[in-house]
Amino acid sequence: MTEIEARVLGTLSGLDPNRTLTVRQLCGEVGLTAESARRALRALSHSGFAAATYQNPPNWRATNHGRDVMNAPALKEYVRKDSSEVQIRAGRGHVHR
Repeated sequence: MTEIEARVLGTLSGLDPNRTLTVRQLCGEVGLTAESARRALRALSHSGFAAATYQNPPNWRATNHGRDVMNAPALKEYVRKDSSEVQIRAGRGHVHR
């Protein structure tokens, strides 16, 4: 797992299990370009660590397997525990704390 993939999965893992983020929201939260975020999400999805909804645009979440992986001591530093406090302004895709 690359550092970018760990940052993305750590952010998704820190969310409430029922919460999802779009690529735009994830980019604002993690500070990545959309291309980097999409590349990481594809790799995480291929590994079974993240899953997308069938909405347009897709919303992403960590799978149970992805959450379990992020509990490994070497990856815990990437889990954003405060991500559950992220407030999303409806319709605009902005992430605010």
